[in-house]
Amino acid sequence: QGGIGIMYNESLPLSDYYAAIDDHHATRVALRVAESALNSACHRYRIIQKRLLVRFKDSRPADIQNLDLLMRKTHRNLMELASIVQLAQSERARSSTVLACSTQILVYLM
Repeated sequence: QGGIGIMYNESLPLSDYYAAIDDHHATRVALRVAESALNSACHRYRIIQKRLLVRFKDSRPADIQNLDLLMRKTHRNLMELASIVQLAQSERARSSTVLACSTQILVYLM
């Protein structure tokens, strides 16, 4: 009825589609690893905080034995890991979008 017809005569671009799937999986794994590292660093930070609080609550506080330095380094590490998690989240969102678009194009070509 006067509509436009488009034909695609070549084989489907499955290698590109599989590459998008692999990239999406890799970004999901990278995000999971980054979140796990951030969780571990948070746990260490809380332990150091508790030890410092115990030292300062004591009526005769003992030397803090470089716990303040350790806390500063752990905090710096937390900030770095948080930025890595943010980057991993944006990469996962990008790869998810690429995969969704690739899937849609593949469906149209079928």
